[in-house]
Amino acid sequence: MVIKKNHQKGFNADFAYDGELKYRLIFEKAPIGIFQYNTNAIITECNDRFVEILNSTREKLIGLDMTRLADKSVVPAITDALNGGNGYYEGPYYTTTSGVQIFALLKTVPITNSSGRIEGALGIVEDITELYKTQQELSKEKENFRLLSTLTTDGASIINIQPDGTFERKWLSVSLINELGYTPDEIDTFEKWGKIVHPDDLPVFNDGINRIIRGEKVAAEIRILDKKGNIRWIQNTVFPEFDKDG
Repeated sequence: MVIKKNHQKGFNADFAYDGELKYRLIFEKAPIGIFQYNTNAIITECNDRFVEILNSTREKLIGLDMTRLADKSVVPAITDALNGGNGYYEGPYYTTTSGVQIFALLKTVPITNSSGRIEGALGIVEDITELYKTQQELSKEKENFRLLSTLTTDGASIINIQPDGTFERKWLSVSLINELGYTPDEIDTFEKWGKIVHPDDLPVFNDGINRIIRGEKVAAEIRILDKKGNIRWIQNTVFPEFDKDG
């Protein structure tokens, strides 16, 4: 009995030690910022990624009282975990120790002992600055497209042309399209446009496509057939815009 008991105790100790090693490895090597803090909201531990995200140093962060942060936007998420809940914050944050602005995603959870008493909390931080900027640019671009739609009664669109000649439409002003009676899906490729071009104007249309693919400015007047089969004259002008790879 004594031997069995000692064996079990040794097994538990080895298991706990192995678990601690795995935890430390995850903590230190994780690609996201991780930090621990006590019940006074003072940081007691953090990994290298956390230091990097805040553009700071370990010496400045360990021992930092987060209730005294210059930017209070993250404090509710910090205290939520100390009150037994899960904290969350997403948005701009001005760092106290380095004075730079980042856009952060912060999540916090309480740390409890075996009796369920809160002994501190654990937080994870992700730097979402680039994602936030991209979303802002897309929102601005969408608003610009909306304004363009209100300013023009003509058909207008922005498309991405691929090397094989296919295109992806990024934006479409539907005023002229509605007048012609087509839905955007019915004319979302050059091939579909070719089917509504007057047969006598197909050479001009096809030459224009080839020039567009080569990156040339194209201006041409052609006849197309609306949904009811009526002939309509349109003047089509295409301005190329090149990406960083040309």
